[in-house]
Amino acid sequence: MDTKKNQQAQVSRPRQENQMETTQEIDLGDLFLYLWSKIVYLLLALVIGAGAGGAITYFLITPTYRASSYLYMVAASSGTVVDLSDLNIGTNVSSDYEQLLIRRPVLDNVAANLSDEILVMDDLPNETESEGKNEYLEERAVSSGDVPNSLQVATVTDLADYISISTVGDSRVLQITVTTPSPVISRDIANEVAEQAVDYIPQIMNVTAPTIAEYAVTPKGKAAPSMRRNMAVGGILGFLLMAAIYTIRHLMDDTVKDAEEFESLFGMVPLAVIPEGEITTGDSDQTDGQRRRLHQTRK
Repeated sequence: MDTKKNQQAQVSRPRQENQMETTQEIDLGDLFLYLWSKIVYLLLALVIGAGAGGAITYFLITPTYRASSYLYMVAASSGTVVDLSDLNIGTNVSSDYEQLLIRRPVLDNVAANLSDEILVMDDLPNETESEGKNEYLEERAVSSGDVPNSLQVATVTDLADYISISTVGDSRVLQITVTTPSPVISRDIANEVAEQAVDYIPQIMNVTAPTIAEYAVTPKGKAAPSMRRNMAVGGILGFLLMAAIYTIRHLMDDTVKDAEEFESLFGMVPLAVIPEGEITTGDSDQTDGQRRRLHQTRK
């Protein structure tokens, strides 16, 4: 009895080890063929994902518009001659410009000069002092004219979130970029910040005023979001999600598909294989309908 148990243990141990090894292996070719058989569903998921990305972009994401004005930061310190010290100053003060132009004094003047387009919520009257903020907002909406949606900010310093200031490459040209949901407001804020820089920078830094190299124009197209990019991302995510689902289903399927898989799993050759198909009785070449018609004619 002990010898039989030892023999059975020795036989079952290689089979278990073989099964553990095979479960850790992934047949990429078989997986590819399985996914290829589901290509219709994968393409359908791609189309649905692209449509979902486009719908979200169109209905849920507010488009933004970007406008830029440009300042030249070098001016002659004496007369009209630009010396080497002027060039060095223009190169070194670019970071100072970037910080000063988004400070509260500049933003206060921008909000005051563009009061028809910028709505600072802290500056609204309290309900006890006027007819109420809702009535005030309705009046602003009616009197806004060609600006359909005023830019609403909680405080004036929140305007800095819409303004980006940077130098163009290694030059002494400063780019003032404003991004808002309105192309008109983006243009007007960019130009107003540039004009405020001309007046404010000389007072603070005790230097000659920068020169406005270019005023911002009304952008014709939106800066974001990109419909094509979001549709592409949605389609890819839908395709990958469906492929991941089918891959998990394929890897978790532990049924034996054919004789070769049975032999690789258990180390035994199957004695017989039952083919798939209908099992018929009597005349195997006759279908059920043919047998019924033949039976009726015999009657």
